[in-house]
Formats: sequence, structure tokens, C-alpha cells
Amino acid sequence: MRIVMNLRREIKGADIRNILLCVAVSVVLCVVSSLFWLWGKEYYLLLMPVFALPMWLFGLLRILIYAVAGASTGLILGNCDTCRRKSKITGIIISVLLLLVCCLRTALIFGSGTLLFGFILSLAALVLNFFAIRYYVRISLISGFGMLAFLLWNIYVAILSFCILILN
Repeated sequence: MRIVMNLRREIKGADIRNILLCVAVSVVLCVVSSLFWLWGKEYYLLLMPVFALPMWLFGLLRILIYAVAGASTGLILGNCDTCRRKSKITGIIISVLLLLVCCLRTALIFGSGTLLFGFILSLAALVLNFFAIRYYVRISLISGFGMLAFLLWNIYVAILSFCILILN
């Protein structure tokens, strides 16, 4: 019961403008980095593992997961009264780095076919995602769950990029 009350308070105290702004920025970066799929001819020539999602579903899920991560960051931005300033700033810096690493990973794997460096960036994204969850849970439980969804996505992408690296 206490957890439910805390969740209600977090949602009521959130500034919807911060959430929408962070969702918009995340989705725009996701879409811009996805444009490398159109330019990268190497990706279509790669051997793919059997568990690789169809391209349309991969792109749709990717946009959805980035929107959830953006909403988590926006909830952190709007949660001024319930958090420590240092945790909030550190969490947001880690989240921005995570988003940039993920976009760069997409551009390298799908745009230029640089598989090894893309896999290394996938591992870096996992580490950053763990730290983001650590700081987000301190501030907002809902944001922690949002970043947990992003972690599951990054685990899938890391396994996928490793298998693509091995197969090619």
C-alpha cells in the first residue's frame, strides 16, 4: 500500500512538460540514428541470427523503448522536491551519455558495419544503464522501472550485436 501511495505522489508531482520534452528528444535522436539503416548498405548484407526481429518491428520497439527512457528522465527532471540534487544531476548525466552511446552504436553497426566497435559500445551501454537504474531508483521508482525496460532492450541489442559479430 505504501508503494502505491508513493507512486501516486510521484505521478502527481511530475511536470508533464519535462516528460514530453525528454520523450521528444529521445524519439528524435532514435529516429535520426535510425536513418543510418537507410544509408548503410552493409547491414543488409550481414548474416543475422535466428532471433533477430524483423526490421519494421525492431524499429517500432526501439522508438517505444527510447520514449519510455525519455519519460523516465523527464520524471526525474520534474521530481525536484523528493530527491537529492547530486543523485538527480548524476542520473541525468548518465542518462544523456547512455542515449548518446546507444545512438552512436546504432550508427556504427547499421550505418558503417563497424561491428566490433558497435559491440563494445553495446557493452558500454549496459554499464551506463546499470548506473542509470541505480540513480533513478533513488529518486523515483517509476523511473527505475522505465530504465529497467531500457536495460532489457540493451541486453537484447548486445546479444544481437555479438551474434552478428560472430556470424560475420
